[in-house]
Amino acid sequence: MGAVDRADMITSFVDCARKSTKWYKKLFFHLLDTAVLNAYTVHRKLSEERMPYKDFRLKLVKELIQEHPLPRRSTGGRPCVNTPLRLTGRHFPSFVPPTEAQGQSTRRHCRVCLYTTRRKRERKLTRYMCSSCDTALCPAPCFEEFHTLKNY
Repeated sequence: MGAVDRADMITSFVDCARKSTKWYKKLFFHLLDTAVLNAYTVHRKLSEERMPYKDFRLKLVKELIQEHPLPRRSTGGRPCVNTPLRLTGRHFPSFVPPTEAQGQSTRRHCRVCLYTTRRKRERKLTRYMCSSCDTALCPAPCFEEFHTLKNY
């Protein structure tokens, strides 16, 4: 059996080629398979360790991932409420912007009154908010508690 036939036979079991109409992608994956097969052949000649081609590929992938890890990406969504930004910086109370439904008397639920652990919870509506935190807060004492205490 010729070397080309043998190489085609070995790579046919674990081929990384994908369905693609782009010729350059097929060429890239073929060259990648050939490079990995050549590395496997050199590994077999230089070491006494015998391992199947499939295990060699898995070990190669694991070592490449371990050496060059991908950075973790943010999954999106809303940021955490207990960010240190709310405890630092300058925050000033402002009015809740008017909406079409409520007009100038637009009110929202105070976050501290709704989620407090320090006193009895209430569902209080307020016309004030911290514009930099985008959080509705009663002017006193909730505004101060939200911006100074980690667990209000």
